[in-house]
Amino acid sequence: ELHKALRSESDETPPPAWVAADRFQLSSEAPLQEALQQAEQAIEKAQRSKEAVAAQLAAEGQLRNLLFAKGEPLEAAVLQALHLLGFKANRHVDDQLEIDAIFESEEGRFIGEVTGKENKPVDIDKLRQLSHNILQDSYRDGGREAAKGVLFVNAYRLEPPENRKDTFDANCKNKAVLDSIALVATKDLFPVAQYLSSHTEEAAKQDYARACREALASGSGEITFPAPPPAFTKTRTPAKLSKASRH
Repeated sequence: ELHKALRSESDETPPPAWVAADRFQLSSEAPLQEALQQAEQAIEKAQRSKEAVAAQLAAEGQLRNLLFAKGEPLEAAVLQALHLLGFKANRHVDDQLEIDAIFESEEGRFIGEVTGKENKPVDIDKLRQLSHNILQDSYRDGGREAAKGVLFVNAYRLEPPENRKDTFDANCKNKAVLDSIALVATKDLFPVAQYLSSHTEEAAKQDYARACREALASGSGEITFPAPPPAFTKTRTPAKLSKASRH
């Protein structure tokens, strides 16, 4: 039996291309080929749907880049968070100047610098770069009042947030206070953005966003955002008891 099975396998010849011609087809194959084609089309449609949902899921999760990313993904997440806070925010790039974030609201106008660090805090060099951008921005369009600087930093970015050391070193903190620059750890910005993107009561969102904007506008050195308010929940109305239950 083993010998027969081995002989059977070795004797099988793959069908040549010409045998697929219509004149060699059997009538019983037609409905099966049609069913196979429909199944393949359904698989392709499902795959496209899966890819679309996966892309949407990735876009919705972009705010998590505040916790671990660097470079352009981190910059995009900061801009998204600023939009949630009620700022008009965008990047600025031209031949002379590149600014990670220019944002404004009724509380004022701001220039942001965004950076990520693997295993050390941010030092005073990033403040110098931010100050240079603020100065250059004030010269644009015939001159304008200098914007307030905000340094967004994701330090020790691959560690869980609760295990991280200080985001800014002592010199950076002291210089930021002297220059009225706000220092923001992006790990602290994440719960703010998470609340604003998830909460459903508009009035509470607007009040909280305004409080966070005011913290940025009035603060210097490390910024501590106000804690998100308790989640809004509707009080459930108890079900009416039947007469039998009341007795």
